[in-house]
Amino acid sequence: MKLLLVLVSTILLSSCASLFNPEDCRTDFRSPVPRTVLIDSTTIQVQPGKATPVAFVRGNQTKEAVLISDTRTDTIEVRPRWSEAYYFNFATCGIGFLFDGKTPKKWKYPSTLRLTDRYIDRHRKGADPYADYRYADKGSWNLHISLPYANAFYSAYGKESQWGAGFLGLSLGLSYHTSDKTFVNLSAAGILDSEIPIPAAIDYESPQVKDHRYSILANLSNNHLLLQKRLSLGYGLSYGYDTWNTIHHGIAQEGEKQENIRRTSHSLGFVFPVYYYTRRSFYLGMVYRPMLVQFAHGTHFKYQHTLSFDFGWRIRLTK
Repeated sequence: MKLLLVLVSTILLSSCASLFNPEDCRTDFRSPVPRTVLIDSTTIQVQPGKATPVAFVRGNQTKEAVLISDTRTDTIEVRPRWSEAYYFNFATCGIGFLFDGKTPKKWKYPSTLRLTDRYIDRHRKGADPYADYRYADKGSWNLHISLPYANAFYSAYGKESQWGAGFLGLSLGLSYHTSDKTFVNLSAAGILDSEIPIPAAIDYESPQVKDHRYSILANLSNNHLLLQKRLSLGYGLSYGYDTWNTIHHGIAQEGEKQENIRRTSHSLGFVFPVYYYTRRSFYLGMVYRPMLVQFAHGTHFKYQHTLSFDFGWRIRLTK
């Protein structure tokens, strides 16, 4: 019954962009010098130190803005992108994408436009917005927050081994760009194999035996940016604390003996992250972690792995 309620709630809340996004979105224009901005047949005056708000109707149309200052006149393109609410449809296993696929509410324009000379040069009409951007500048620091949403496990302990898969996790990382096309990332992650794709308690109505797994991982990787900095390929080291439990759920029948089994170990191996950046801060991809050394009642060469499909955001920490 509870699982049915979860499924019904998932369907009802599936079209996140249509439900939560209004018809229009607000963009604040800022500039270090006085500028006149002509956009959508509207003229606005932007003064230093003050945000000038403009409301745009959501849609996938790229808007042209003419910027006029005392020293230069430029035309830039203001490009729409998918809104955060649209990406929340991942939480319903992608069901919401079916409902939100054609709605203009899935789009948004930048919440803030800082009209510096550097920004104008990168967004001038006809320029490639991904050829170079501030998240990938040499010497920049970025905070990474990602959700390993679907996880596959191959667990081994002693003479036992087993495959498993499930949902949910959280990863936090810090990256430093050693060049415009390479960066080092240090991250910590927790992944598990929950049976349902949203955080919720599961009530097992009948006695049954279930295997549950989770891993806590520390990763250090070197990464290369390709395809105009929209694809990253990485390699590095991974250290994990792994738990594999066999649990008896439900109420045992009279005279039946139940014994839960808990298996824990530490492991050392490699990490290979692959990510695609759909916009400047949002990304999605997968992380493969083959573990070759296990520390449990001694040191053993034993193959295990986890494979996570996740999505996340990076936040620039340096200007």
